[in-house]
Amino acid sequence: MRARGITAALLLAGSICFVWGFFTHRDNWFPGRALRGATAWVAARGRPVDPFPKQFVKSRSPAFDDLAALGYVDASFDPDSDRRGTFHARPGRYFEGLNLYSSRTARSAQLVDMRGRVRHSWGSDTTDPWQAVTLLADGRLLVIEKDRGLLALDRASRPLWRFDARVHHDLDASGGRIYILTRRDELRPDLHPSRPIVVDELSILSPDGALIEVISLLDVLQRSAFAYLLPSLDPVDDPDRDDPLDLLHTNHIEVLDGAGAALHEAFARGNLLLCARNINAVFVLDAEAERVLWLWGPGSLTFPHHAQLIENGHLLLFDNGLKASRVLELEPVKRRIVWSYAAEGFFSATRGSVQRLSNGNTLITESDSGYAMEVDRLGETVWEFANPDVDALGNRSAMWRVTRFAPGELGFLDEVTPIGR
Repeated sequence: MRARGITAALLLAGSICFVWGFFTHRDNWFPGRALRGATAWVAARGRPVDPFPKQFVKSRSPAFDDLAALGYVDASFDPDSDRRGTFHARPGRYFEGLNLYSSRTARSAQLVDMRGRVRHSWGSDTTDPWQAVTLLADGRLLVIEKDRGLLALDRASRPLWRFDARVHHDLDASGGRIYILTRRDELRPDLHPSRPIVVDELSILSPDGALIEVISLLDVLQRSAFAYLLPSLDPVDDPDRDDPLDLLHTNHIEVLDGAGAALHEAFARGNLLLCARNINAVFVLDAEAERVLWLWGPGSLTFPHHAQLIENGHLLLFDNGLKASRVLELEPVKRRIVWSYAAEGFFSATRGSVQRLSNGNTLITESDSGYAMEVDRLGETVWEFANPDVDALGNRSAMWRVTRFAPGELGFLDEVTPIGR
């Protein structure tokens, strides 16, 4: 009898605690507010402030904004819109050369010297403005007309050939072939029952633009040990949305020259280095075997761009961030950051590029704002360039990438004229 009474008392006390706890959580009964405040204080005291917060698409989340088609800024208002071309230079501190760039709002590309004077230009009456350009040593220019095609021009801007496809972002012309990023939309019930998926592809072309092979980068990653990085998509999201989901958003490709092979076998000559914004990853692909050999970035990067292997075998890239950007140099075996650049106000929400120069300096394109700068190892700026393409309202056009060519590297031109001559 006594045991039965104790059991009843315990059940009653448990019921009261459950009800009290429920209303404490839902309606903020005492001591809910105090407990939450104490928990937040403890968490804040124990967590370091991260100036580069990471953002990931949560598994089974209905929030797909980061997976929809990314809207790039064509131009942005600049309070210093009177700046045109080179506006800061420290002779003897920068790396001499010629700079290739194109405006996101234009159908042309310019090659300028360190003073900002135009040494050569290309133009063509394409349907859309140019997204990105790649210059070959003989003066041929490969032009990406986003989601429309790849156009090859000679040094006099005469069309040589055109490859019609949904090309985007980047290419590499090495070893007698052209490696370019393409994409298509496809219904993939294994990934989402109703909304189409952007299938990122690698298209391999001959030097005259003929298609040789297409490799699905999405399928390669799905078959790899890194398939877990692909977001788990909740089919119960907004039923009125049917725009494609961009799971990878691959934005850079580079054919490796073997510079990093001594550090890691994945970086052998001929393998491909790629960067995928929406999974915050840089990875190496063996295209022949269609196999991912190495991957880094998730948990350390936020929406990265333009990853590349430099002469010492390290990885250099533009880490966009959510509110501030930075440039990182990574030792790829120990995955240790050995150099970085960040500065107050330095930020490009999209795009962005980097180039390690022969004198050890780094050329950085802050794409969305339309600026480029060269910084030394201490982070000091030794050269700055502002895209001279500014409209009457003070909006400066974005630049996809500024690329520096050394004196004598471009055989179709005379030698570079340094500043001051």
